[in-house]
Amino acid sequence: MKPFVALGLVLVVAVGLSACGGAEERKAKYRLKAQEYFQEGNFPKARIALRNVLQIDPKDVDAYFLYAQVEEKEQNWRNAFAGYQQVVELNPDHDQAQVKLAKYYLEVRALDQAREVTDRLLAKQPDYVPAQAIMIAITALSDHVKEAVSQAERLITAAPTEVDAALLIAALYTSVQRTGEAIPFCAEPWRSIQTILSCWMC
Repeated sequence: MKPFVALGLVLVVAVGLSACGGAEERKAKYRLKAQEYFQEGNFPKARIALRNVLQIDPKDVDAYFLYAQVEEKEQNWRNAFAGYQQVVELNPDHDQAQVKLAKYYLEVRALDQAREVTDRLLAKQPDYVPAQAIMIAITALSDHVKEAVSQAERLITAAPTEVDAALLIAALYTSVQRTGEAIPFCAEPWRSIQTILSCWMC
């Protein structure tokens, strides 16, 4: 190979690697800023930083997940739901996004869809507490509250430090007028099982 041809190839590769490295560095910088803004509660700036990440890499799963969380914090429910859907489309094994989707389905009483998502999670991780809690909530919302209370009591005994288990048992106790038993699990009692869905969104 002639020297000038070889030199040309080296330059092309070097420029390409430099461009890739620069893009990755910019993406990492924007993601870090987005996380910082999110922690500060500056959601508009977090959204802008995440858009920059996604402009560089339209398939960045972590950016989409944080973007959905930003939309959720600002109560843009439709955008948040779409964001979690995008996460699952890009990564079908993203457990947190699937849990979020299942909770949104619960919110609108789309119990079949919630059960479908939860079945997939439990097939992979039978002891996954967030999925177990959702399944119990489905039972309660299917007018089997007494059965759901028993299931939730077993769940909180097995997983006393899990937030989802605590929220669930508090909501269920309150829904059957056992408010005194609900108080230890939350600083503020719920009026009904439906309220747990809003609490789970945070």
